[in-house]
Amino acid sequence: MRHKGLTPPRDAGEDYTLIDLGCGDGLGLIVQAVADPASRFIGIDAMPGHITRGQAIIAELALQNIELRCETFAEALQKEPVPADYVTVQGVWSWISPENQRALLQLVAENLKPAGVAMLGYNSLPGWMQVVGFQKMIRMVSLDYQGTPTEKFWQALSHVRTASEAGMYALDGSQFEWFDQIRQGLPEDYFAHEYLNGHWQPMWSGDAITDAAAHDLCFQCSGSRERLRDDFVYQAAKRAEIEKVANIPAREIMKDMLANTWFRRDIFSKSALKPLDRDKAIDQRMDGYWAALTPKSQAKFSARSPAGTLKFDNAAAHHILDHLEFGPASLNAIYDAKAPGTRADILNTIDSLFFAAQIEPVDPPQSGGAVEQLNAWLAALEQNGSPMNAMLTPYGPMSVAEGKIADLLTDGAARERMGL
Repeated sequence: MRHKGLTPPRDAGEDYTLIDLGCGDGLGLIVQAVADPASRFIGIDAMPGHITRGQAIIAELALQNIELRCETFAEALQKEPVPADYVTVQGVWSWISPENQRALLQLVAENLKPAGVAMLGYNSLPGWMQVVGFQKMIRMVSLDYQGTPTEKFWQALSHVRTASEAGMYALDGSQFEWFDQIRQGLPEDYFAHEYLNGHWQPMWSGDAITDAAAHDLCFQCSGSRERLRDDFVYQAAKRAEIEKVANIPAREIMKDMLANTWFRRDIFSKSALKPLDRDKAIDQRMDGYWAALTPKSQAKFSARSPAGTLKFDNAAAHHILDHLEFGPASLNAIYDAKAPGTRADILNTIDSLFFAAQIEPVDPPQSGGAVEQLNAWLAALEQNGSPMNAMLTPYGPMSVAEGKIADLLTDGAARERMGL
């Protein structure tokens, strides 16, 4: 948010309350609850199995600052609101009925503090345009088959694939090539949940922004790494066309059309957020901490985007990654370590490295004795077949590749890089 010139709900290190709607088993919340023991976390999900599993984990870890509730969004609306600094919704918005969507937005609005922010993630158009027909055909054909949802899905997929091969205008085979790629590494029962949901419907961002506004939720900006900077995503001619569009819903749809966006993470508030003074925003960004996601030897100094290839194989990028080999650090510390160029050069290069998923923002270091215990528990969970993509560090949760936690815990260089 500081990058967009907006005042965040709190300063780094301050306690906060976070509500996650559609939290599943709450494992992500659990990791965050261990990282921030003085803050409060509430997860709400309508699936009893999800909540039961999450509650068992909470009891096993003896956590006191997290609560999981098995409730529909309509049921949650009957409870007393909990003033939250953050409300997160990851994906569920585009998976539920219109009635539940309205309840979801009302729940966000009633629980969000005046200066708080909500992050709503959802499948978006036009990226899913061709897949909409793919999903619709499979779901409807599955109604002709018997068995479990998983069995019905695979029978319907085979039927629709054969029909496509016979000649189907809207399903020309490219959708099946796409599906055959994404199915690798995913459990077979995942797809019944994904494609047999009658309410699944990717959303136009303009409609999402308008629907949220009806509940007094103001769109602020995109929170996606892929939309960090317009000049990284759109060529100059496209940016000029975007600037001609005055109304925000239409402008965001145009951005999505130009970039063929598949997923959005949008930031909303209950009112316009206070803008940050430019110099103050820069100072606060320089105070921020960053961590490298891979060893420098594996780093990439370019990234593809709709605008072309972003290249940043420069002295500043090498200096930043050299410094981060020894653990997370603030930009001030990186700059003060005889960084080449100016603060503006460092900030610009940080943007490039982040856009290319070579680094990620982390919290200032905190003392806490639960880091090693939780990571050992996560490694055991992963070895028992639960996919994990994060682990805990003194700098908060950090992204990791699935299946790698146990290896990282015994890799001395990786431990140093993560500040363990």
